[in-house]
Amino acid sequence: MDLDEVILRLRKLEEVEKIKELRGYRFPSAGDPEMDVEAALRLFTEDGVVEYSGIGSASGHAELRAFFERDPVNGRFHIFAPGKIRVADDLVTGTGSWFMLETAKAPSIKTGRMEPVWVQATYEDEYAKVDDEWKLKYYKCDMRMFCTYQDGWGESAVDLDSFFKSAFSTE
Repeated sequence: MDLDEVILRLRKLEEVEKIKELRGYRFPSAGDPEMDVEAALRLFTEDGVVEYSGIGSASGHAELRAFFERDPVNGRFHIFAPGKIRVADDLVTGTGSWFMLETAKAPSIKTGRMEPVWVQATYEDEYAKVDDEWKLKYYKCDMRMFCTYQDGWGESAVDLDSFFKSAFSTE
């Protein structure tokens, strides 16, 4: 391995650490204790896209703003653990996968009140560096567990209909 290859590998590792800060710290802090929509938007490229399995998607800052404003979940505690983060040789694009565990409160259609919930999800991200700052270009969130604290995840680990039907319905 020559010196140029070593330098590129080192620079990529430095960029991976910056991406970890974006997803692992700055993104959750934009939602604590309630969603700060403008802070969240600053973490996305202008054409950024979010996609939540079973809930919906949004593209661009105007749609993202509306999407995040409708988000009824009030996160209390988040743990984001990186799976694999890759930075391309161009040092301005990358991809990543993450695992998230969260305690939150969400309005239940069944009970009509805010309920404590467990949330576990996986994220598949695409990143772009804009003005020397990493931003989210795309992410897909796949909810693996969304259930009330009381009910737990034994019978129905994912019960999105009880929480999200009305919040993200476009009807």
